[in-house]
Amino acid sequence: MSWVLSLVGITGLIAVGRHKWWGFAIGLCNEVLWVYFAITRQEYGLILGAIMYGSVNLMNMIRWRRDASKRTSATVPLR
Repeated sequence: MSWVLSLVGITGLIAVGRHKWWGFAIGLCNEVLWVYFAITRQEYGLILGAIMYGSVNLMNMIRWRRDASKRTSATVPLR
């Protein structure tokens, strides 16, 4: 299962590299799955890493969406 989670995470990174905001959403959802994996395997040390990675994905997703919204509104002509 860990290799599947790794592939999902890589998919999110590829999407971010292609300037898709939803790549961060994939990464965030993937970290939820890592927490589940850590709990079921009793590998509790993985939980801290998943929380940290998830936090970075969430912050970057919010920032990316906010900045994209500003760019879009700045390009709309005033009437």
